[in-house]
Amino acid sequence: PFLALHDEVSAWLRGASDATRQIDVLIEQCNAALDRVRRRTREFGTSVELTLQEMRLAQQMRRMRDLIALTDPAAEPRHALLVQLFVELIEASHERYGIGNPVSETTGGLARQITEFASRTGEHYVAENWPALKKMFWAASGGGVIIAGLALLKIRLVAEHLAPLQEAMLVSLNYALGFLLIYLMHLTVASKQPAMTASLFAHTLSEARGQKAQQKLLDTFAEKVWRSQASTLLGNMLFAFSTAALIALAFDVSGHTAVSADKALNLLAEIDPFRSAALFYAAVAGVGLFLAGIVSGYYDNQCVYRAIPERLQRLALPRRLLGARLWKTAVAYLAPRWGGIAGNLFFGFYLGLTSAFGHLAGLPLDIRHIAFSAANFGYAWHAFDWQLGGGVVLVSIAGVVLIGLVNLTVSFSLAFYLALRATRTPRRESGLMLLRGLFAILKAPFHWQGMRNANPTGT
Repeated sequence: PFLALHDEVSAWLRGASDATRQIDVLIEQCNAALDRVRRRTREFGTSVELTLQEMRLAQQMRRMRDLIALTDPAAEPRHALLVQLFVELIEASHERYGIGNPVSETTGGLARQITEFASRTGEHYVAENWPALKKMFWAASGGGVIIAGLALLKIRLVAEHLAPLQEAMLVSLNYALGFLLIYLMHLTVASKQPAMTASLFAHTLSEARGQKAQQKLLDTFAEKVWRSQASTLLGNMLFAFSTAALIALAFDVSGHTAVSADKALNLLAEIDPFRSAALFYAAVAGVGLFLAGIVSGYYDNQCVYRAIPERLQRLALPRRLLGARLWKTAVAYLAPRWGGIAGNLFFGFYLGLTSAFGHLAGLPLDIRHIAFSAANFGYAWHAFDWQLGGGVVLVSIAGVVLIGLVNLTVSFSLAFYLALRATRTPRRESGLMLLRGLFAILKAPFHWQGMRNANPTGT
C-alpha cells in the first residue's frame, strides 16, 4: 500500500488524476499495515529504529491527509483547516530542536515491548493455588540457602582489604554468579518478583474497561501478589537466617570463626532502621531491582527481534567443537533464558558496584537487600553466642522486615508506573492507579477468600 500510495500521490501532483478518494483509501490501508506491524511486535519484538520509522510514517500520513484536505472544495471551511495546520506547524517548530518528545515517543514503543515480555515472565511469579504457593516457598527457601553462602563470601572478600577496584569486581562477581546460579537452578529471590509482577499487573489492568472492572482486577490480583510475595519472603528470610546459623556452627566445629565480634557489630548496625540509612540504601537496591527487570525484558525482546538463537545455531566453530546436536541443545536451553541471565548479571554488578562507587565518590550510596540482611543477622547473632538483648533482636528483625518492604515497594512502584505509562495511560491516571494498586496490596492480607476458592480441599 505504501508503494501504491506513492504512485497515486505522484499522479495527482502531475494532474493525471483529480480525485483524492483513492488516496484516502490507500492511507487507510497504510495505517492498517502499521497496525499489523504493531501487533506482530508482540511475537517478533521491536527496536528503537523500527519504532522511530513507525512513528515517522504515521506522522507523515497525518500531514499528507491534512494537506490534501486543503485542496478539496467539498471539505470544511479552509480557514479552519489553515488555522489547525498553522497551530500544528507552530507546535512542531517548537519541538523541532527538543529531544524530550522524540525520546518519549520512541522509547515508549520499546518500553511497551519490554513490559510485554516482562509481564509474560511475571506469570511465573503469581501463585494461583496452594500447591503453587508451596512450590514458590520451597524455591525461595533454596534461594535463601545460596544467599547465606554468598553473604559470608562477601564478608570474607571485604575482610581481605584488597584494592578498591579488585574488591568491587570480586564482590560484584560474587553477587552476579550467585544470582545466576539461583536462576538456572529454578530457585527464587523474593525481591525480584515485584518488577515482573508489576508489569503483568499493569498489562492486565490495561485490558479492563471501566473503573469497576479495574477495581475487581486490582483486588483479585493484589491478593495473589501478596500471597506469592509473602511465601517467597518467608522462604528467603527463614532459610537465609537458618543456613547462616548452621554455617557459623560448622565453622565453630572446625575451630574457626565465621564472623568476628567487631564485624558482627557492624552487621547489626547496618540493618538498624532507626540509627542508620538502611531504609534509604534499601530504596537504592529497589531501584536496581526495577532496572534488572527492564534489562531482562530488553534482552528477551532483542533475543526474539534479532533472532539470536537461530543465528547462534549457524555458528560453525561451536558445532565443530561440541557437535551439532549438543550445540543445538545448548542454544535451545538458553534461548528462553537470555533475558533472565542478563537481568541477574546486571543486578549482581549493580549491588557490587553501587557501594564501591559511593565509597570512591564520597556519596551516601550503598545497598541493603532483605535476604542478605537476614543472613547477616544470623551470622552476627551467632558471633555473640546468641546472647543479644531482646531489644537488639527486635530492632534487627524489624530492620530486616522493613528493608524487605522498601525493596519491594520501590521496585514494584517504578515497574508498575512504567508499565502503565507504556500502555499510554495518562500520567495523572497512572499515579492514581499506582496508589490504588499499593492500597489493594496493603489490604490484601485481610481478604483470603480468593485462596479459599482456589483451594477446593480447604486445607
